[in-house]
Amino acid sequence: MALIAFSAKNEFFINNQMSIEICGDLYSIDIEELDLSDKGLLAIPTNVFRLTKLKTLIVADNQITEIPAAIEALTKLEILDLTNNQIARVCTEIQFLDNLTTLILRINNIEYVQYELFVIANLEILNLSFNKITNIYNDVEFCTKLKVLDLSNNCLQKFIVTTQMAYLQYLSLSENYLTEFPENIDYLEQLEELDISFNDIICIPKLKCQIIE
Repeated sequence: MALIAFSAKNEFFINNQMSIEICGDLYSIDIEELDLSDKGLLAIPTNVFRLTKLKTLIVADNQITEIPAAIEALTKLEILDLTNNQIARVCTEIQFLDNLTTLILRINNIEYVQYELFVIANLEILNLSFNKITNIYNDVEFCTKLKVLDLSNNCLQKFIVTTQMAYLQYLSLSENYLTEFPENIDYLEQLEELDISFNDIICIPKLKCQIIE
């Protein structure tokens, strides 16, 4: 029989192992993966930020409007999925998640790409598709390890490649408002696939990578 003890802040000790309550369920304080998809959440529950061993956090299909500063407590986080929420901007503290490799922010209300997204030390996959992004600023030059960048289904009219994006292997710019081919595309020597479909680009040069028109 499990021995259950109670303490403050929704803490429970089951057989001397600490658990905390999140959305009505009990989770071990030591869990590494947490999926809170489709829970009707308006915010990420505060207790989530006490799970300091989390490597994967999925909070897709909710009504979350912001990523709180407390996210920096999840220092071991590698994958963060916030698909289909109401996020318009991210907090400054996200840049301190040095172990984060995958950030998914598709289907939100982001209008511009913040500096903080491009200084996450080990970020390899960034999905910003299905937002309202109109421009990408020079902050992109800090993305030295980024391999996958998905900006499809946004409102981009222009895209300029920088030398610091040299590790990109996949770039999607499909379903934007581009009329010109991305500038400086030759910088992307490791690029394997470029998706520029459903734009108004007329002149398309020949490249070594696969181009989806």
